[in-house]
Amino acid sequence: MRVLVVEDKPHYRNQLALQLSSENMHVDTASTARDGLFKAQVNRYSAILLDLNLPDGDGLTVCHEIRQDGISTPIMMLTVRDEIEDKVKGLETGADDYLTKPYSPRELTARIQALTRRGSKQSTCIYRTDYLMLDTRARQLLFHNQELTLTRREFDLLQYFLEHDREVVNREQIWEEVWGWDDYPLHNTVDVHVKRLRAKLKDRAGKMIQTVRGIGYRFVA
Repeated sequence: MRVLVVEDKPHYRNQLALQLSSENMHVDTASTARDGLFKAQVNRYSAILLDLNLPDGDGLTVCHEIRQDGISTPIMMLTVRDEIEDKVKGLETGADDYLTKPYSPRELTARIQALTRRGSKQSTCIYRTDYLMLDTRARQLLFHNQELTLTRREFDLLQYFLEHDREVVNREQIWEEVWGWDDYPLHNTVDVHVKRLRAKLKDRAGKMIQTVRGIGYRFVA
């Protein structure tokens, strides 16, 4: 497993590198937004750990640029900011997880493994409707015959909806199957990702991803 750590503070950066190396991970590091973005663009990583406060930019901007380039590598935000609004912004920008400092080394390792485990276990499966085709092995979505770039979570969320076409599913079910973590999510994590997926599918009226009040969602392919 190859991991990129983007952290400007030498203490945290070296600590993370030593910890992850002890877990048999190959670690690349960057201390600036510019260097972190460059390495994310030219190398393939299993996960990216991204600090929000960087000397030459904001981690949210780096995350946005990574996603704009079509890179679906799981991104975990590491920061001292623990306000709900900050976490929501990170998720809306394209992050897959958010961990506040100080954190438990064991929890960090477990979360990185959770981020990467789901994709590695997937077998090839192709879902088709009149207007879209989802290939789970290639991680490719064709929407009205045009390739559409999704983040890792958006892709997994769409796959889950296709697997449960026309079923009403609640937020807890979605969280357990798509995220798969033991801890409870932020109260609106699922809603944030559904909103982003709707925007990319131009489903602003909610005809495909329908909101079922008081319960959750129904996907109608």
